[in-house]
Amino acid sequence: MIKIIGCLLLLVSMGVWAEGMVYEGGTKTVHCTDATERTDGTPLLPEEIERVEIYVRTEDGAGTVEATILMPGGCRPMSLDLSNLTEGQKYQDGVTYDTAGRVSAHSVSLPFEYLKAPPGPPVMTE
Repeated sequence: MIKIIGCLLLLVSMGVWAEGMVYEGGTKTVHCTDATERTDGTPLLPEEIERVEIYVRTEDGAGTVEATILMPGGCRPMSLDLSNLTEGQKYQDGVTYDTAGRVSAHSVSLPFEYLKAPPGPPVMTE
């Protein structure tokens, strides 16, 4: 019996990053870098990348996925709507799928903090 697992080539993880602190109702631009080779050292050409999926999680490397960004054809800057996120520490990671259906390991997880907008100035009443 042939074991398909022995034939699979996992893709090298791609990099994912985002910058700065944001507030409720805003957006955050998410950037990533496409993987360029497989774990066996063979090249992964841009036309072999089917999609990249970026996840926003509640815990580093685990936890509830609060948002997913799909990037058909590979990495490019994408806007993430933050309005549905809960407040607190968040982590971003991602995976790459190639045109043969193989999936990479998760990228390095990057933290960012999501805070609700601060309240406005106090209102004086008589």
